[in-house]
Amino acid sequence: YLLQWGSWSLLSDKGPLWFRGTTRWTDRQQEARMFEILDAAGVTLMVTGQSNRKSHCIEARFDDRVILTSTNMSDDTWSGSKPAALEIFAGVFTVVGMNSREVLLPSGQ
Repeated sequence: YLLQWGSWSLLSDKGPLWFRGTTRWTDRQQEARMFEILDAAGVTLMVTGQSNRKSHCIEARFDDRVILTSTNMSDDTWSGSKPAALEIFAGVFTVVGMNSREVLLPSGQ
């Protein structure tokens, strides 16, 4: 069974670990489909990492139910991004940068 790891649905690009719909789908055209996935899993909000977005920033999509957190943790000029982290405290989602803090989703959203 271990020799067939390449066929495992867990590791498939359509599986839960590598699914790219959160970045590739458009909000307008695929929002209902994304809501179906989240609702079926009993999830109100999903935070993802390694989304491969060219923007390399933390952003909310799909009516603020999906948060993409694909950032580099280095400020090398070649990377095109600034180090950032997502802080979740008391229901507030804040993007924390080297010298900045920006509320992404306020409490109660």
